[in-house]
Amino acid sequence: MQPFKIPVKTKRLRDNAILPDYKHVTDSGADLYVANIKRKDSSTREYVNVCRNTYTLAPFETILCQVGFAVEIPDGFEMQIRPTSGNALFTPFMIANSPGTIDSCYRGEIGVIVKNVSLEYHTISVGDKIAQMVINPAHQIKFEIVETLSDTDRGNKGFGSTGVIGGK
Repeated sequence: MQPFKIPVKTKRLRDNAILPDYKHVTDSGADLYVANIKRKDSSTREYVNVCRNTYTLAPFETILCQVGFAVEIPDGFEMQIRPTSGNALFTPFMIANSPGTIDSCYRGEIGVIVKNVSLEYHTISVGDKIAQMVINPAHQIKFEIVETLSDTDRGNKGFGSTGVIGGK
């Protein structure tokens, strides 16, 4: 069965942009590819273009990988930028604000904030698959201020209340 497809206007901003694609007909995430790399300038603290096709990240360095296109997300939806399972398992790169949220009113180039979370130097290249994007309905909350909340078996037991790795 073919999934329902939400029309999203997409504008190419860079000649080398690889537009997002689904590898399998039932995938929920469309793959994103690096079109431009920006690093933080140590003197200005601004992100500047690297101006080459590869960049080697220092340990714990954060960069911005731009994907070369912008989108017009329909009202009532949002787009999330998520890591791919392969990158999460096999590389030291972490999407720093995962999942990154793109609101329907944003019209700028999509960027993926990538951090090298290892103690070694690692290289990223233009054309690398860097993340995936997923579109979802975006519901807003109507907050209702109350004096009490209903009781449950769990109550206010939070972190670790159902167990942790190693059984501690």
